Amino acid sequence: MATLTRVRIVIWLLLGTLMIQQLASYSKILTLVSSGESQDVEWRVLAVAPGVFLALMIAPRRARDLTLSWLSGAVLVAAISGVTIGVVSGNLLRYVAADGFRFAVPWIAFLVAAMALLSLPQEQRQAECRRALLFVLGVSVFDAVYTIVVGAAFPGHRISTDLHLFGIGWALLAATNSRASRALILGLCLAAVVFSGKRGNLVALGGGLALTCAVGLMRPGFFRRIANGALPVVMLSTFAVASALWFSDFAVVRVARDELSSRHFDLAQNLMDIAVGGAEDDSYEGRMRELRNVTAHLSEYPEYVLLGAGFGAVTPMREDSGVPCLIPGMMHHVHIGWIAYLLRNGLLGIGLYFSFFWVVATRLLRNSQQTPYCYGSLFLLSASLVLSLKSNILLEGIDLSLVAAFGLAATPILGDRWAAADWSRTTLPASRA
Repeated sequence: MATLTRVRIVIWLLLGTLMIQQLASYSKILTLVSSGESQDVEWRVLAVAPGVFLALMIAPRRARDLTLSWLSGAVLVAAISGVTIGVVSGNLLRYVAADGFRFAVPWIAFLVAAMALLSLPQEQRQAECRRALLFVLGVSVFDAVYTIVVGAAFPGHRISTDLHLFGIGWALLAATNSRASRALILGLCLAAVVFSGKRGNLVALGGGLALTCAVGLMRPGFFRRIANGALPVVMLSTFAVASALWFSDFAVVRVARDELSSRHFDLAQNLMDIAVGGAEDDSYEGRMRELRNVTAHLSEYPEYVLLGAGFGAVTPMREDSGVPCLIPGMMHHVHIGWIAYLLRNGLLGIGLYFSFFWVVATRLLRNSQQTPYCYGSLFLLSASLVLSLKSNILLEGIDLSLVAAFGLAATPILGDRWAAADWSRTTLPASRA
């Protein structure tokens, strides 16, 4: 089978898996907000495992990329040590298997997608990456529409979606679409942030914009792009969203408008009380209790600092985090992604976790002038880094992994001249004929 055909099969298999993951998530959200019940974790396993591991089996392995090679080695060490330490320490096998799965899936998806695309010559690779990112853009718009519809139908509930953040980055900074289409995408995705009712998404939006602009300072012409392209798009979409929310006479919009106004007023008041009045935020404090439980556990067992306590690790519930565990008085689940990596994989896990963000961001910036659509990936990466301060990132889901892989693979690498030489040798006989 030709390399290009195999790569396309792998990429579309992973994109199909992303769709299945999103549909499973939407089903879970709808069940939760309508009946208050949550689906079993097995649904998440069935949603992503088959496609990701099948892609691993058929992906070509011709890529020459030193950065991804050492990153792959670190992932392998973390996986082996996590399973080994977890089993030797006597952790519950159910937790060992669940943590191993949640760790492996996003990394396999990222590395398989990136390595498969990097086996292609640069021009073909960029064309495939752009096609894949356009598909993700379509999914992000669907994510936005779903969030708006469910948020309007069930006002007062928090809708746990975030892929629409990718659409915001694309619409703001991509120069490959008309301003009208970008304004429509931006309007839908900004409305989704509002209708989600999650302050995490609002913080990720602001933090993502701040980080993207901060790194954009290193790129000539970045702010000129905003002034020439993004500013009119922002103005047009903001006007459209404001008109739809405040002047529409549809009953569902009126109900959602009143609920959203009340919800976001309460949110603003809550943030003001925390910032000015020193009030305690229950959600944030719960995560800080988890952090203190983990650091206290590692202080008591310093042998776990380097490689972690393994998959399935539990810590004494010195401070109640509010999350139940199969073992009474112990804590297993950790909301903050990098704290979960610290507990299970130690300093190796922390280094691996933040290396992902550093490697992808630097490669995206390297290529941003040649392929502006990479800014959508950069924005989602920045927003996810902000979300990682309170949420699980790089655990189980493959949306960030695929967006990062597609953006990274579009970048020029040192091995491109080798790949180009290989390609010319394979096509030379045909050209002579």
